[in-house]
Amino acid sequence: METALASTDRPAGRTDQPPTVREIAAFAARLRAVAAAGPDVDPAERAAFLADKAALLARIHHHANRHDRNGGDR
Repeated sequence: METALASTDRPAGRTDQPPTVREIAAFAARLRAVAAAGPDVDPAERAAFLADKAALLARIHHHANRHDRNGGDR
C-alpha cells in the first residue's frame, strides 16, 4: 500500500525535536490512507504505521512534559 508519508517524514529517531506541523499533517494523511484500506491494509504497513504512531505520540508527550518542567504554560 502506498502512503502519503515519506520515510524522511517518519517520526522515529527525532526525539530531540518536537514534531513539526509537516510531520503531523503527513501522519494524518497516512492515517486516512490506512483507515481507507480497512482490513485490506498490508500487515507490514499497519505494523509500521502503529510503530510510527507510538513514536510520534511519545515525542509529543516528551516535549509537552519538558515544556511543563521548564515552567511553561500549556
